[in-house]
Amino acid sequence: MLKVEYVHRQHFRTRTEARIKIGTWIADFYNTRRIHSVCGFLSPVEFERQYWPR
Repeated sequence: MLKVEYVHRQHFRTRTEARIKIGTWIADFYNTRRIHSVCGFLSPVEFERQYWPR
């Protein structure tokens, strides 16, 4: 999904720029919003909130 949704739509000037932008995309979009069946169809963030209540 990363390649299809992000990498193939971008042009990176350097490897450093690619690492920063891909890391930001993962942190901001993929891991926080995408639901997973293994987590009971919750996003990873919501699963963590329920698993580790404050």
